[in-house]
Amino acid sequence: MLEQNKTLNQISYELIQDKLTMLFESVDAIGNSKYIEDLLNIKINDLRNKNTAYQMEIIELSKIIKEQTKDLDRLRADLKDIVEQKEKQLGKSKLFDAQNKETINNLINKNNKLTSELEKSESEVANLTKVNKLQQQEIFKQKERMIKMKNRRGKIDLGIKICKNCTKEYNEKDNFNWSCKTHKSEWSGEVDPVSKKEKGMYWCCGNERKESQGCISGKHECKEDEEDEEDPNPMKKIDKHQNRNMKCLCCKEIGHDMSECYRDPNIKTRVDY
Repeated sequence: MLEQNKTLNQISYELIQDKLTMLFESVDAIGNSKYIEDLLNIKINDLRNKNTAYQMEIIELSKIIKEQTKDLDRLRADLKDIVEQKEKQLGKSKLFDAQNKETINNLINKNNKLTSELEKSESEVANLTKVNKLQQQEIFKQKERMIKMKNRRGKIDLGIKICKNCTKEYNEKDNFNWSCKTHKSEWSGEVDPVSKKEKGMYWCCGNERKESQGCISGKHECKEDEEDEEDPNPMKKIDKHQNRNMKCLCCKEIGHDMSECYRDPNIKTRVDY
């Protein structure tokens, strides 16, 4: 019995000891759990504060996003208006080009015609200028002749005449078959478009100087002599058979006329040398 009681007491003691151990462990656990709870509360408060700050930032970001969205919508609307205006302008430009294409072609054709007419006019002006220059030269020659005719007054008694071929004054005493120098052809003068100077030549001798001496020698002839030769009065005509009694006006000898004079410097095709 005693041993049984002792055994029971020992078991009871062990049970109590286990309970006390568990009690102490529970007390320690309770202390530790409070510490953990305090830490958790601190962390929770930190998280709440951070969450509040994050929410404030989210609110600010939302406001910024809304404003940027409004700006973006405004820019999209402006871009849409610009695209519409551009399309309208392109449509107007195409319509303008289509309407004025024919007008432009007509203007180009008119311009080409006017250019061609201008070139023709310039050519005509050049020809008229050439003719005008020749006429001015002829007028100048006529004036010189008139001056010489005026100066000739008072010289008739001296035997001074004016040659109808070379327009020079001469005295019948000094009139020989080589006194008058003329060209057989006229001066072929043309104005050089580059140098604006007159160039040409005498086709009879090839001389390129307009003031060059004539290539044909002859006797000076006066208009009065020509009128005398053309006088219709038959009494003034000289018979060829009377040439033997004529006096040559070139060498002043009797027996031949001036056309058969051996002193004539011109080539005689009928004379056998």
